[in-house]
Amino acid sequence: MNEGRARSDRQALEARTVAAHDAYLAALNVWTIVRRRYECSRCSHTAETRARLAEADETAQVEKERCRNTLRDLMDELGYLPPGASVRLLPESESCNCRRSFH
Repeated sequence: MNEGRARSDRQALEARTVAAHDAYLAALNVWTIVRRRYECSRCSHTAETRARLAEADETAQVEKERCRNTLRDLMDELGYLPPGASVRLLPESESCNCRRSFH
C-alpha cells in the first residue's frame, strides 16, 4: 500500500511540476512580449504608452519570477524536470506588433 501511495505522490508532484513549467514559460512569453514592446521605439513612441508599458513590464516580470520560483521549488523537491511540458517560447517575430508589420 505504501508503494502505491509513494508512486501516486510522485505522479502528483510530477504533474504539478509540469504545470509549473508551463506556467513559467507562459509568464516568460508575456514578459518577453511586453519587454520588446517597451524597448521598441514604434510601440512606445508616446510618454503615456511608455509609462503603461513600463508598468506592464514590471508586473509581467514579477509574475515571471513568481512562476520561476515555484518551478524551482518543485524541481528541487522532485529532483528533475519530468517530460510533458507543452508551452513553447515565442519566436521574436511574434513578440511585437510593429515587427510583424514591417518584416
